[in-house]
Amino acid sequence: ELLGAVAATRAGRGSVVLLGGEAGMGKTSLVRAFAAAAARADRAPRILVGACDDLHTRRPLGPLRDAARDTGGPLERALRVDDPGAAFQAAVAELALPPATVLVVEDVHWVDDASLDVLRHVARRIADIPGVLVLTFRADEVGPAHPLRALLGELVGRPVHRLRLAPLSP
Repeated sequence: ELLGAVAATRAGRGSVVLLGGEAGMGKTSLVRAFAAAAARADRAPRILVGACDDLHTRRPLGPLRDAARDTGGPLERALRVDDPGAAFQAAVAELALPPATVLVVEDVHWVDDASLDVLRHVARRIADIPGVLVLTFRADEVGPAHPLRALLGELVGRPVHRLRLAPLSP
């Protein structure tokens, strides 16, 4: 499913991949296996990975800063300036870079408000961006009042792959 989402970018079709499951189900392992497989493919995509942290004071734009570090791309440049609004268009531009770009944000159930706003901005435009936005989260921690719920609700009608990892059997 993840490799198929990357393949669709060659036709100019971007998408969001939502990878949910309980803690310890293998979301990160799946993302790593995907990244390794994608790196071996012809026209390998750029894969940028950032993670949200379980902190009392969330790092504004922390997962995006982590993902863009040392890329020299538009997102890294935008995050260097003291203008939070610059990240919106820069994130879209980053995902549009060839050959294809995959932005993975792990543990998005701990996302800060600024990063969530940027992810919503990107997700609303993803159909026209030849990139893939992968969001991993603990589905059991995203209740009705969780801020991530609004983003998940806005994805209706957009190109989305919803993958839910089931618990392992004994």
